[in-house]
Amino acid sequence: MVLAPSLTALLVTLAGGCGQRAGVSREYRESPPASVPQPPPPVKGPTGGLALGLTEDNPNLLVPAGQPVNGAFAAAEGLLNDLAPEYLRIDIDWATLEPTSASVPLLQGPVSGCARQFGPCASYAGLDTLLRTIAARQRASAAAGSSPAGGGPQVVVVFYNAPAWATLPPSGCEAAETGAGARLINPAGLRAYRQLIDDVLVLERRDGARLRWWSAWDEPNQPVFLAPQRARCERSSPTLAPAVYATLARNMLDVLAGASGGPHQLVLGDLAGIPEPSPHATSIGEFVDGMPADLLCSSAVWAIHVYPTLARTGVFLPGSNENVVEQLERSLRARGGCAARARIWVTETGVGNPHSGGQRALSPTVLKAQCRLLAQALLGWYQNPKVDVVLQYTFREDPLFQVGLLSADLSRIYPTYYLLKAWEGGRPPSAPAPLTAPQCQ
Repeated sequence: MVLAPSLTALLVTLAGGCGQRAGVSREYRESPPASVPQPPPPVKGPTGGLALGLTEDNPNLLVPAGQPVNGAFAAAEGLLNDLAPEYLRIDIDWATLEPTSASVPLLQGPVSGCARQFGPCASYAGLDTLLRTIAARQRASAAAGSSPAGGGPQVVVVFYNAPAWATLPPSGCEAAETGAGARLINPAGLRAYRQLIDDVLVLERRDGARLRWWSAWDEPNQPVFLAPQRARCERSSPTLAPAVYATLARNMLDVLAGASGGPHQLVLGDLAGIPEPSPHATSIGEFVDGMPADLLCSSAVWAIHVYPTLARTGVFLPGSNENVVEQLERSLRARGGCAARARIWVTETGVGNPHSGGQRALSPTVLKAQCRLLAQALLGWYQNPKVDVVLQYTFREDPLFQVGLLSADLSRIYPTYYLLKAWEGGRPPSAPAPLTAPQCQ
């Protein structure tokens, strides 16, 4: 397989920290893709439309209806099956899979099945078991004809968190919260990144799953996932993020192009909903403006993350004049051509407390208010001609980012579950928008 672009693409030379000059050394091709990517399946009807899905990677919760399931997960598995999500997003934590440069990626686990420190737990054989379970789910859906898209769920694979051995030393303007997994990937790491993508593709074929959608890196415009965002700790310092992200995306495209089976298509962006630039983060507009021209026609989909909040905490409320989805639309329209024609997916959303380590308010009044807020957002995205897909993060609550549909210990169902059930549950994406679930009232 041809290695394109060069491994030197991620060698960013930065002279020290804040306030010092820096230059970027990179090599990349500016050429059109070999073929125009297939457009995503149609979603919108005459009055609107929206396909729904989830982030969930615990196979104990994804077992198809009627198949054996661990008893501790049985009730929650039934609740997930009642949702019948059209899309499923799975996270590939590279550092966990390949902790040392001498190790073989741990694609067969073992994984505890806990939600971080919370039970219930039931160990499984890592990504291998997950893809086998997804394949069984896709076969069951196809046999039943229960998926509007046919044989769902459609899977979105997203990569994040590089191993420390695969990254360069700290450089540029690095935020306090930046860890080794966000730093620039070194040449050996870039080779390993390509190999890991290929390993997942091999597992896909072996396990019989269909993994159509691929995202090169999660939230590349914020410092927890990619750093440095800028060479100098100044808001006016040019963003480095689009060029670094572009190298990962090009390498992913190159590996996918050589893979059998498919289709395998790129999802661009997976951006954090950051409306304004800061010394440590890149705004939506900056990122789109900085995207190299050769990548704009490599995908028909751009993704963004939006967490509606009851108070202003950095992400604007849906329906406001500064809606981050509208910002992405305007930025893509301004780039023109393929960018202007792109569809928009909200690949992470949820209500509660989306801030790392924060605590979710659990009073009935607040939970209902959060549910109504998400209902407002879903209706707006349903009516937006550009937005096709929305993915809830997560089904089982991640204790670190408390916006799930069920509590981490699976003992509590939040009102938002019933809201999502009204929108999903086998309902065609182009069907009329459902009424807000009574549980939100």
